[in-house]
Amino acid sequence: IRDSECDWSSDVCSSDLEMYQRVWRQILRNVETRKSESMQMAIMKADKLLDKAMRDCGVAGETMGERMKSRKGYWSDENGLWAAHKLRNQIAHETNVTVTAQSFRRAMASFEQALKDLGAL
Repeated sequence: IRDSECDWSSDVCSSDLEMYQRVWRQILRNVETRKSESMQMAIMKADKLLDKAMRDCGVAGETMGERMKSRKGYWSDENGLWAAHKLRNQIAHETNVTVTAQSFRRAMASFEQALKDLGAL
């Protein structure tokens, strides 16, 4: 997904770019890092935002995992991104998941870098 593959300068993409930036800032602004539940929600929202950016840019795949795999080697921090997505899956599918401030910061940094890789931030 290079700039030539997703024209972020077109009218639709320009408005999408503003939306991605606004939503990202909102996610960060609304999180309370002393509360695991708040950090979990922020991780879920960040993962969802990245998935939307991939779909909007035409990345192939039925699931987010498939879309991430289809861009193997593209991501600046591929291992970190997979770890962040796996943490999201744990939050979504397991009970009693506790997110530490450290794991939250790592996951959010990975989502942010992936959004930058796509040109969405």
